[in-house]
Amino acid sequence: MSTVVAAIYARISQDKHKDGPYKDLNVDDQIENCRARIESLGWQVGEIYRDDSISAYNGDTRPAFERLIRDAPAMVVSDKQDRLTRGVLDTLKLKAANVEGHFLDGGRLAFSTADEETFTLIRSVIDGAEGRKKSERQKSANLRYAKAGKYRGSIRPFGQTTKGEWVDGEAEAVRTAAEDLLNDSATTFYTIAKRWNAAGLLTPQTGKQGGKQWTSGTVRNYFTRPRLYGVQEYNGTLYELADWKPLLTKDTFDQLQTLINSKRTGQRGVSKGRGDAHELTGIAKCECGRGMNVGYRGAKGTPRIYRCPTVGHQSVTAEHLERTVMLHALQLMSGQDEAKAEAEEATNSIRDLLDSKRVLQATHEAWIDEAVTAGLSPALIAKRETVHAEECSRIDAEVMSLRQALGVNLLATEVTMSWDDGVLNVDHQRTGWESLPVPQRRDVLMSLFTGVHVARGQQGQRFKPERVSFSYTPLGDRLYDQWAENWSPLEVLGEVP
Repeated sequence: MSTVVAAIYARISQDKHKDGPYKDLNVDDQIENCRARIESLGWQVGEIYRDDSISAYNGDTRPAFERLIRDAPAMVVSDKQDRLTRGVLDTLKLKAANVEGHFLDGGRLAFSTADEETFTLIRSVIDGAEGRKKSERQKSANLRYAKAGKYRGSIRPFGQTTKGEWVDGEAEAVRTAAEDLLNDSATTFYTIAKRWNAAGLLTPQTGKQGGKQWTSGTVRNYFTRPRLYGVQEYNGTLYELADWKPLLTKDTFDQLQTLINSKRTGQRGVSKGRGDAHELTGIAKCECGRGMNVGYRGAKGTPRIYRCPTVGHQSVTAEHLERTVMLHALQLMSGQDEAKAEAEEATNSIRDLLDSKRVLQATHEAWIDEAVTAGLSPALIAKRETVHAEECSRIDAEVMSLRQALGVNLLATEVTMSWDDGVLNVDHQRTGWESLPVPQRRDVLMSLFTGVHVARGQQGQRFKPERVSFSYTPLGDRLYDQWAENWSPLEVLGEVP
């Protein structure tokens, strides 16, 4: 009779107990216990599969489990069935692979008879339901902790303890970094990371997590956390942290978010973060219909250009194209006779929407208090949270739309135009256009234009504004009609050198 070769599978969601009182939950100990059981049965230990710090119920892929399915050992030994499977689907995968299981608590994973298969599947359903209940209980507890103002992280935040007290050295480093980022243009997230690493200020560590050097990305992400000014986010809602000593003021935090979202270096290959867009990215299009990408004509320091990705089509100096588009946008806005009235109306509408959102949030928080006290199911609370988040998103979208229109109207009230030897001049300095962050300029342009189309010119020919045509949004169409009535026909711009 041949000896049974049994594989071992071990998993734990998060290895927090390596040296604590629950050391038997450690993955290494699971393996040793399984090895001892296999040897006691007179079997032979086969392949060992281990998934460290991976939950069975959050949907994450378990690499070792998937490899086990592919290898399809005839027998696998594990601590418990819920260590191996997360529900019926995983159990059916094992059945399809002809894998049977033996568990240290006496359970079996068997499909030889109808009764064995039924019992195995029933146990999978029970284990899966228990996992979901545990998740629901944890979510409900997290909500209670958030509303009670308790810090929910498993690792203390950099600069503070889990109770919000300042950590010597780290707290001063954070406050100095925030000040330098806002007031010194030479300071970047990269230089802050180098500074902290050189000072030995690593990320906070708990067990295997943390204790790493900083990068520009981790520094940037750190400064997006609302806990810096004393609140924490849970399911889209901000809750005040109790007895928490903020590292930054709300105003400083907001300024840092503006910096993160809009500050540009203007140098090739250097970015303040992923997703940075230039003024006409996604707006400028070649006559072939393809969007034009930003590039450079040569080495670092050479002019920035917008270039069609189709080889051999065209490239346009960014400064010339952006100036042409900016001037036409300001021309359109100069034709708004009712700009001030519309700006006031937009401001009032924004104020009303924000007031309604505050009332909505207050009502929602009161309902949550009552729901938790009454012991309503976490599923019902989560459903209400989803509806609340959708309503807040709708209000935010309306506010964003009004702010875009408001930006157009406020700029329009400051635009002045004049004629000089038959050429129309726009006093764009007075509009403050150059001082606007790139995202805000893009908001204004995208509220006016659905596209800026650039026709191909002769190679070596200087850029001419006549090569540029526009397609308009409904707002842009209305402003164009007003502008054309007052100023057209116009010689908009002369030749750009």
